Amino acid sequence: MATIKTSVPSRAPRAALWTIVRNLSERVAFLPEEGFRDVVGDADHATFKVRSPAGWVDAESTVVRVVEGQEVEEHAEGKGIRYTATFRVRDDALDAELDYNLSGVPGLVERTVLRPLFQRYFNQGVQGIVAEAERRAAAGS
Repeated sequence: MATIKTSVPSRAPRAALWTIVRNLSERVAFLPEEGFRDVVGDADHATFKVRSPAGWVDAESTVVRVVEGQEVEEHAEGKGIRYTATFRVRDDALDAELDYNLSGVPGLVERTVLRPLFQRYFNQGVQGIVAEAERRAAAGS
């Protein structure tokens, strides 16, 4: 398994971040459309299409662990891809970690082509969550 970590500073109150982080389908919707689309679900389960080395594949994700107000862990799987994502809300940042496994992809291709792409998608998603939490907090919602 490969691991990607990111941390995005936030001025949003923890509660504003937590509202988005805790809702799986809302959180996945912040990932870029070039890698994820057609998200349907609720706070604990989502289905979506994910771009894999084989093209667009159906995937499913489920929340498997929650530390209320602090941390959420999800497990997702689609044809040729499996991952665990963990999101931790801090007073001043949102930390996220992605452990993933790709089937049938040579290590060199994963490290040089796919990992940088996944890192970009993951960073954009976490940045989007933080930006939205900050926007909601500023709007008072």
